[in-house]
Amino acid sequence: MSATSSKHIALSYNIIPPADVSSADVKIGPDPVPPSDHRVLPLLYASSTSAYYKSASSTLRELQRQLNESLTAWKDAIGDREKAKEDLGKVGYGKGRATRMTAGVDAQVPAVADGQAVKMIEEEEEEEVTQDT
Repeated sequence: MSATSSKHIALSYNIIPPADVSSADVKIGPDPVPPSDHRVLPLLYASSTSAYYKSASSTLRELQRQLNESLTAWKDAIGDREKAKEDLGKVGYGKGRATRMTAGVDAQVPAVADGQAVKMIEEEEEEEVTQDT
């Protein structure tokens, strides 16, 4: 390791708050919390692997604590304003958020259209039973 190189953990975030939330109002104690930030914490050089990971672990926990503190201040300032964007109205059976998210992640789950996913899954199960006999 050269004298000019150093190991560190870096974290950046950028929050785009609703227009009616002033960043000047978001504070931790008397200090304002910026909507964007970049933090770098150095990792202490250690000769043994276990000492290095112990140092990295404590540095990561500190960075996480700082991030949680900042994001909690923003969450408290924004409150429930963003929930209105997620209002889906009345959602039919099998068409909710969990079904849509699962369909996007799990390629085996077909897109749901008027209960067709359940029917298609049942048909696949019937085919498997028929093939086994």
